[in-house]
Amino acid sequence: MSKKSTFFRKIFTGYLSIIFILITVLSIISFRVIQRHYIKTLSGNLEKIGHSLESDFKNMLMAKKVKAIDDYTKNIANVINQGEKLGVRITVISPAGEVYGDSEEDPAKMDNHKDRQEVQTVIQKNTTGQSIRFSNTLNKEMLYIALPIRNDGEIISILRTSLFLEDINNLLGDLRSKIAYIAIAVTLLSVLISLFMAKGFTNPINKLNQAALEISKGDFNTQVEIKKEGELKQLADTFNNMTDRINRLFTRVDREREELDCILSSIFTGILVLNKHGRIKLANKRFGEYFGEDCEGKYIWEVLEKKDFYKHFSRLKDKKENFTKKIEWNDRKFLCSFSYASSKEEYIIVFNDITEIKQVEQIKKDFVSNVTHEL
Repeated sequence: MSKKSTFFRKIFTGYLSIIFILITVLSIISFRVIQRHYIKTLSGNLEKIGHSLESDFKNMLMAKKVKAIDDYTKNIANVINQGEKLGVRITVISPAGEVYGDSEEDPAKMDNHKDRQEVQTVIQKNTTGQSIRFSNTLNKEMLYIALPIRNDGEIISILRTSLFLEDINNLLGDLRSKIAYIAIAVTLLSVLISLFMAKGFTNPINKLNQAALEISKGDFNTQVEIKKEGELKQLADTFNNMTDRINRLFTRVDREREELDCILSSIFTGILVLNKHGRIKLANKRFGEYFGEDCEGKYIWEVLEKKDFYKHFSRLKDKKENFTKKIEWNDRKFLCSFSYASSKEEYIIVFNDITEIKQVEQIKKDFVSNVTHEL
């Protein structure tokens, strides 16, 4: 039972690990893609607002109405924020970094902005600058978009629009929570699916394993039933065919073994089969009557203590040639045929009891001797 649960646990844990990794990676990628897309959209909106105001500020700069720029930035920012509710901040900066106007603060109290990243991009590359950083003036993180205001190709000022990222971060936080909830729901659903898939995969394997254990115990009638189509069903059908064939083979072997036992039992000569170490593998009933029952599995010298026999057996082991010799045992005479089976490295010895033949020969000799004497 522990082996089954271990196999199931490995499969189930593998499924869960893959699902967890996939969901985690997809959640992170989804959040970053949405975050990047949202910031890109906001940047595009800020850039559009800047382009819509560019001509107004250019006209004021060309008319040298620098002092009016600050009032205009505050007024136009209020109009934009009331209509769109974006919280847009507008700042106009000179190429030297001096702030001409700002919708949130007094320009006179603001630091020089020439070293700001987005401003540097406009000055050095004469293109739109963008950055996300912490505002020292407002003590908040902001998204900045800076546009060059040109006159005859020369930058005369920089128009910067910006948004507080606090609202963006709140929105992204809600989005992160929703993605997390969805990920948890998908994970729970995937756990159920993984449980079902793991059981569907391990149950047939467990059936096959249990059937193999039954066969190892000698039960060759074991069958595995798998209803679901697929490779495992094909494996189960092959397994069942194999067990049927093994069962038929063992039945045939048992029948042939019984026939062989009957044949060996009916033979009037003793038959002995030894392995290469001299241990008895097979002995028929007649040999048991001559030399004792229950001798299979024993060494030959434990059953037959005869010096002449060992001499002949040693010759058979050394030379591995077939020959015939006579031995005596308990007032019986045997004509022994020693043979070597090279295919299995076994020794076969046949004991022919010639005691009665020798007695008849002796009677004949005595009869002839007596008749000769009388004549």
